[in-house]
Amino acid sequence: MERGSLDPIGFRLTTRWSRPGQPGVTFGAILVLAGRAAHLEAVRRPPTLAMTELPLSGIPNELLASISDAIFRYSVVLLKVWFDPPGVDNILHVGAGTLVEAAGRHGIVTAYHVAREFSGECYLGLTTSTTGNDFKIHASQVDVSPFDSPADGEYGPDLAFISIGPRDRDEIAQVKEFYSLSAAKPGALDAPPPLDVGVWVACGSPHERSRLDPGDDRFDAIAAFQLFCGFGGVDNEFQHAGMDFLEMAIDSTEPPDSSLSLKGMSGGGLWQVPIALSPTRQLLPSRFLFSGVIFWRDSLPDGRLLLRSHGRRSIYEGLFRLP
Repeated sequence: MERGSLDPIGFRLTTRWSRPGQPGVTFGAILVLAGRAAHLEAVRRPPTLAMTELPLSGIPNELLASISDAIFRYSVVLLKVWFDPPGVDNILHVGAGTLVEAAGRHGIVTAYHVAREFSGECYLGLTTSTTGNDFKIHASQVDVSPFDSPADGEYGPDLAFISIGPRDRDEIAQVKEFYSLSAAKPGALDAPPPLDVGVWVACGSPHERSRLDPGDDRFDAIAAFQLFCGFGGVDNEFQHAGMDFLEMAIDSTEPPDSSLSLKGMSGGGLWQVPIALSPTRQLLPSRFLFSGVIFWRDSLPDGRLLLRSHGRRSIYEGLFRLP
């Protein structure tokens, strides 16, 4: 049993620059849909639509792709970037996070064991595009706030909010979106859809899907980190020590995902997406409900991988309690 980001992957490259702060390696995101075709049907009971069973295998790939595209707008890979010695880029793939707004504050919700990496003389790196244009914020310019009293272990608490200042928020908002927890809170806490309605999506950044691509006239190399959406259903919801949890089991035993360990998914978001039937009988996502933060990964006896997330109440109530 382990947290998903305890074995980080890093890139260390000698750059063409002679001083720190001018990277010779940049980074970007690869957006990947993983659904029916990628053997991620982690459902014990099929999602339902209007009280009628709607198996994941019956949802068109085009709809799954559109759902992924919508979630990717709020999702980022989190990288620790530092320059030591001068002229050498160090990029550590730490985990993932979700861009959110809550009570007028903007930032990233992630796992605490991911967020605590961003301290000292380093930068928080975000994958904000697929074009190799990196975005960095010095650690001194971000504020990491843990939820409750953070603790290592299979139940945490392992939640944190990384606050982002107005200037960085505005720059990020040019290419990404901040999910409004303020607007979603009533529906998430007072009237959430049943767990078996719609599809569930785990969005993170598996370490083994990272790669180093050749550079161009601007950079020596491009470090590419994959944003990854896996579709399925929630297998278990439970309470422990005053917090709520959601569990999703992923089948990664068949090609092309037989080597997928899901390390690096920590801090990524778990989403519930109810599916509606339009008047023209077209399947459409009715809303996107941010419902969990992944922080724990485990292997199951049947070969599947378990992703455990802090649930809706822990996230929404905890975030709005932060000073």
